[in-house]
Amino acid sequence: MVKMIVFNYRKAGVSPEAFADMWLNGHGAMVKKYAHVLRIKKYVQSHFLPNADDPILSEHGGAPGCDSITEVWYDSIEDMNAGITSLEGQKANAELAADAARFCDMERMEAKICREETIFDFTAGG
Repeated sequence: MVKMIVFNYRKAGVSPEAFADMWLNGHGAMVKKYAHVLRIKKYVQSHFLPNADDPILSEHGGAPGCDSITEVWYDSIEDMNAGITSLEGQKANAELAADAARFCDMERMEAKICREETIFDFTAGG
């Protein structure tokens, strides 16, 4: 599997609370609606906690400049590209982009494609 990580930034004038609500309760449902068309296998939103005074964050350079992170899993890069470039995928992406533009600064948004290398996972009982 491959994963796309997207670093999201709030649009000017959108409060952190409104951003989180639109992203979680509106945009997330839209992504789920189009998951099959876009060949998405897993979709996770990471909402930051207000912990700027946390000593761990201070030691590691503080919180990132973005307002949230999205992780989107696909079976392969080829499968991701097939979903995104299909006619249905292009229509879905246009609708998703229009929705995100209501609350995201689209010019600052960044995305990276990566492969996970799990070093350990104690959450699975291992």
